[in-house]
Amino acid sequence: MIAAVSEKAFAKVNLSLHLGRIRDDGYHEIDTVMQSLALCDELYIEHAAVESFKVEGTYSAVPTGKENLVLCSLELMRDFTGRRKPLSVRLVKNIPSGAGLAGGSSDAFSMLRAFSRLYDLNLSEKEYLSLALKLGSDVPFFYYGGTVRAAGRGELLTPLDDISRLHVVVVKPSFAISTPEAYAAWDESGFEPVSVPELFYNDFERVLFPRYNILADIKRRLSLLGASAALLTGSGSCMCGYFDSGDKAKKCAVDEFLNGYGDIILTETAGRFF
Repeated sequence: MIAAVSEKAFAKVNLSLHLGRIRDDGYHEIDTVMQSLALCDELYIEHAAVESFKVEGTYSAVPTGKENLVLCSLELMRDFTGRRKPLSVRLVKNIPSGAGLAGGSSDAFSMLRAFSRLYDLNLSEKEYLSLALKLGSDVPFFYYGGTVRAAGRGELLTPLDDISRLHVVVVKPSFAISTPEAYAAWDESGFEPVSVPELFYNDFERVLFPRYNILADIKRRLSLLGASAALLTGSGSCMCGYFDSGDKAKKCAVDEFLNGYGDIILTETAGRFF
């Protein structure tokens, strides 16, 4: 057991996202390629006399009650291990919420890893993945990071060779899109899955662009500014422009019209975590 640990919780984008049928368990079949970004939240935990949980940072306006995935993850680990001594937990939020960047899921996995390190548990890959899946379909990805293909409800993971580094301009509009809203829009549309290239395609664009015209405007602007690809990430609301050149990405990030659409975050893809 050690006194204190810290973990980085990296953001995730979908380089592709194909939606399939609704499964018997109520989840949708998906086929997606997920990719880590260097953009990250920071999690700090230490032993304390009194339990506490504090959220700070640029995007700190998130729930701090039991619905927060960090606390859900902490409770899961306490149930799993029986260790319930009070902890001081501080989360620095640099990843926007409701953005399709899986910040909450990444935070949740970071708590699994931090708790394991704090108590020197040496969890196996199987244990990590089993615990992570209990917290959400996106969470197991963060065991691997880098470039990973996911199928099923998102739990069938195949790590891929890391893609060449891309510079990424993230545009976060002023509104969020909840995952249930996005899936409901897809179900109501009656769209059938289509055969498309493996990367840089997202089925949610077919149903969310008509509802949120600004997303299509951002995509066009990113392409005009030299992005080799521009894509909704996850169920939105973030749009990402992918650039081979850091200079092009930097120029895009200060574009006056693009900044008028929402917050701009300049980052890059990140490789596997181990």
